[in-house]
Amino acid sequence: MLAKNKMKRIIFSMKRISVFVFCLLIFCYTATADMFHDYIEYRYQPKLGKITILSSFVCSLKYVDYVSDNWGELAKENIFIHGEHHAGEKRTFKRGDTIGEHKIETVLTLLPPTGSGMGGALPITYLIVTIDGIKKIDCNIGDFPGGSEGVFQIMICPEDDAIFVEAFDYVKGEEICTHFISISDPETITNEYIITSEY
Repeated sequence: MLAKNKMKRIIFSMKRISVFVFCLLIFCYTATADMFHDYIEYRYQPKLGKITILSSFVCSLKYVDYVSDNWGELAKENIFIHGEHHAGEKRTFKRGDTIGEHKIETVLTLLPPTGSGMGGALPITYLIVTIDGIKKIDCNIGDFPGGSEGVFQIMICPEDDAIFVEAFDYVKGEEICTHFISISDPETITNEYIITSEY
């Protein structure tokens, strides 16, 4: 009888250990594996007369792992990967290019998720663009901090006197704008300008 009770206790203990190990493995996997990875792509296309800056993501585990391990190499190809989820570091990238006779200076600052508050799980990218020494863009590319809006594409066409901004409100499920803004417009393009202006 004692042996039988002892065996039951051993089996019960083994079940508890198995459940604990299983839960630990699941926790470790979810803590270290991202389901997707955000990135910003800078496309310099002088033969097309434009510079395009895109916000996108990879979601296949194979490519999530690849971009995490090779972000330095990808940056040389103008693909800028955000750091690890909740554990990344601030990264700043600068690019200087010409379209025709116009000089375009671009600064991208990638910030990791804060981990708290509305939008705390999302990385943030800040964009500053000067054209011929005049600051024309000073806003986020990708998600706006703490809001439901985001810019997923900016196209700069200096010889056409145009900046195209494509922004979206994720909560309402509608585009904020898809129209062009004149470079000669004296106002700088900011988050507020994108959200409130009528194009």
